[in-house]
Amino acid sequence: MVLRALQLSDTYQTLMLTYISYGLPFVIWLMLGFFQDMPPDLEEAAIVDGCSLWQRFRLVALPLACRAWA
Repeated sequence: MVLRALQLSDTYQTLMLTYISYGLPFVIWLMLGFFQDMPPDLEEAAIVDGCSLWQRFRLVALPLACRAWA
């Protein structure tokens, strides 16, 4: 009813919004356990090397996550 009132029914934006609103929380919940189980030594080594928070995520955590799924 809300989407009809906003004239967003039958649009790609509505489809993307619903996929994101239902899919993203599930993916975050699924990956949270993996990131919590990562050894803290890897993140500490990245901190010593001078990595920022986003660099640690992009250069350390994400490659390990991709390798775990392969």
